Formats: sequence, structure tokens, C-alpha cells
Amino acid sequence: MLVLRSLFRHRLRRDYIKVLCLACVALVCVYIFVCRLQLYFQTGSWFIQPYEWYGPLLAGRRQYPTAKPVDFSPTCKRFSPSARSVQPECGPRTQTAARTVVQVSVQDKELFPWFWYSVLNAGKDAADLDVRVYESATLVPRRMLFEDDGLEFVMSSFPPSPVTDASLLVIVGDEHFDARSAFSQLPLNISIAVFLVGHEYCHNPILDTLAKDSRVRFGFITYGDCSFVDHVFWKVWPLGPCTRDGFPARLNPAATPKISERKFDINMMMTYTRGKPSRMQAWMSVQPFCEGLFPPLHCYTHAGIGFYMMKALKSVLGPQSGYSLAENAASSYHTVLRQSKLTLCPAGGSPEQYRIWEALMSGSIPVVEDQSHMWVPGTFVHPSHGDNFQCLPSDSLRLLKETNAPVLFVKDWRSDLPRLLERFDDSELQILQDRLATWYAQFLVDLKRTFFCQIHNTTKPVPKLIDSGVQ
Repeated sequence: MLVLRSLFRHRLRRDYIKVLCLACVALVCVYIFVCRLQLYFQTGSWFIQPYEWYGPLLAGRRQYPTAKPVDFSPTCKRFSPSARSVQPECGPRTQTAARTVVQVSVQDKELFPWFWYSVLNAGKDAADLDVRVYESATLVPRRMLFEDDGLEFVMSSFPPSPVTDASLLVIVGDEHFDARSAFSQLPLNISIAVFLVGHEYCHNPILDTLAKDSRVRFGFITYGDCSFVDHVFWKVWPLGPCTRDGFPARLNPAATPKISERKFDINMMMTYTRGKPSRMQAWMSVQPFCEGLFPPLHCYTHAGIGFYMMKALKSVLGPQSGYSLAENAASSYHTVLRQSKLTLCPAGGSPEQYRIWEALMSGSIPVVEDQSHMWVPGTFVHPSHGDNFQCLPSDSLRLLKETNAPVLFVKDWRSDLPRLLERFDDSELQILQDRLATWYAQFLVDLKRTFFCQIHNTTKPVPKLIDSGVQ
């Protein structure tokens, strides 16, 4: 009896171990399958391919095999390849000059906070500003006075209702902005300026509507659009940070940790898709430095899945829950930026992206991919946008190049990134970071000056007594 019981226990233990082993094997197989499935949806292949396979030119042909590259350059009516952004002449303001009232109507809440709190308040102490833009989901009306410049800004909701005595209406919108409907409600004698979050493939049909309205005096657009931007009346505007996802609207790079105080040598936080193949090239190029084949660097790399999952909960749990979750994820993202010496910025749908400006504001040196050498009209099919892509080589990162921004550019990750990592030690990165803080402060001042001069050259001041200060 004891022998039978012992045999039974031994067989039971053996079966238990066998089942446990089979379960482990099954879990490993499921994990491998899920990883392969994720890789397939992200890149179009079940396995990691050679570096060249992820090149934008090859990926564009894979994604859009029937698309024919379009030469759209004949539509660039206002563009000159040698043109540079023209700083408007803005003479000194006399003490007796009347004040100009500018109404700001906000349709797009993505570009506005950085424009309102960072650009307009360039040179001011952050302690003097109330940077709360929203109460719940409602935009808070407020005024902002610039005594020395003779300007008063009055913020209003959208669609705009004209403010008494306003000389200019500034509309902050995106490519879905319904100009015809909004403008039909406005007086015929009002002057209008537009800040437009354009499309990342540099083609914005809405500009045709704006061009036909004589009330539109000047405007700024992100990314660019050679059919309309002339760099005199219509200029390119930087994206700035993505405040919609909780990133701070105003940061001072000079107040961020020094290079020697930062925990990470490199960070690379992003998602990977078939339309953004060069991100895989960046990942493949940085991995040897992070995994110790060379003297190992302290890296922070992930695909940002948690952040985007939290954002997705916004539609399930309601706006307030979704916002707080996304805000927590953005806070973690911001923390990593502040603790990183370098931030890798591979191109997405466009080389211009929020990550560049968020890194600059956090005092982290952006390593930015410049694909302009590929963007030859009539030869390039974009892996995200196909033959709809209408950005010119000169549109690529235009403001960063023109202002000699302290960023590191790469054209090919495999050849350029190792060279940069070997060239820049902490002392040289610290020099670059110091220059970054100076450059960013001056960049905001120059943007503000450009905008204010456009206003002064467009409007006639309206005599009016208004209490000073920000309300």
C-alpha cells in the first residue's frame, strides 16, 4: 500500500512538472508570437530586417507601390529657393502713440498655450505669469498688456465675436479650421491674422480660402507650404511643445539640470509604425552603445506604449480621467527629458516634431534627423503620406537651421550617430547646453518681435485708456 502511494505521488509530481513545463513553453510561444505580431504591425515584417530595409525611400515604395512621385514645384507660386525669413521693419514707438488692441480667438488649443505664455511673454520672469490656461475644459478669457510695445491682447473663445475697438483679430486654428463659416460672421472692415497648425505634409487647402479674403493681412503656419508661404506676409512658425498632452507651456532651459547632473546619456521615447521607418534605423544604431558592445551608455529607450494607452483611456473613462492619466504619463516623459543629455529625434511624418522643442525646453540636446536630401519633387514617395507629401527640402527644419539652433543633425543614423557620440564628451555637451539656453531665450524674443512688428505694420492704433497689468 505504501509502495503504491509512493508511486502515485511520484507520478503526480512528475505530471505536475510536465504540465508546468508545457505551460512555460506555451507562455514563451505566446510571448514570441505577440512580439512578432507587434513587429509586423509596426514595420510590415515578422522579423528584424537589415538596416537599409527601413530606409524612407524603400519604405515609401513598399507602402504605396502604385503611387507615382509628383512634381508639385509648379504650384510654389510664392516660393524662392534663396528666400529667407524677412524680419519686418519696426520703427521705435513714440510715447504719444495710441495703444493697439488685438483680439485673439482660439480654435486650436494645441498651439495656443506656448504662443500665449512663452512667445508673448518672452523675457518675463515665469513667477510673474499665471500659466493656468484652462479651468476644466473651458478656455478662460483674459487680457494681457504690453505697455512698452503699445499692445493689448484680449483672449476670446471661438467662433469670435468682435471686441470693441480691436484693430486686429488673430485666429489660432488648425487645418480643419472652417474659415468660410467663421469669417462670414465678422465685419468687412476688420483686419485678420492667422496662426495655423498646418499639416505635416505641407499641403493645406484651407490656405486657398484665406488667400481670397482681403481681410487676412498676414499669417504664420507650422511645417510650411510652398504654395502660400512667401516668408514676408506668410511665414513658418515652430510647433513648440505638445501642451495638449500635459507638457508645460513655459520652461526655461537655463533652470534645468546641468549635463553632469543628468542620469541618462541618451533617451529615445517614441512609437514605431510603418510610416515612420527611420525610427527603427535610429534604434538599431543606438542599441550597440546601450548594450555594452562599446563602453556602455546609460540609455532610456521605450516605445511609449503606456503613454498612448493612457491617452486612449480618455475616450473610455471620460475627459477628466483621461486627461489626468495622460498628464501623469507626460510628467514621466518630461522627467526623462530633464534627466537626459541627448534626445534622439528620428523623423516621423515630418522631421519637424514636438519632441525637438520639448527637448530644447528641457535642456536636453536634440539629435535630429534631416531627410531634406531625399525630398526631391517628382522622385520621393513618403512612407506616411505617399504622393500627398509636398514639403520642399528647404522646408525641413527651416527655423532651426536659419537661427543656427544648438541641435545635432544626422542624415544617416548608422554613420552619423557613432561619430557624434565619439565627438561630444560631457564638457562639450555642457558648452552646447549653455548655448541652447541663450539661443532659446533669444529665439522667443525674435518670434515675439516679428509678430509685434507685423501687427504695428498692419494696424492703426485705437486711442483707448485701459488699466495696466495682466487681468
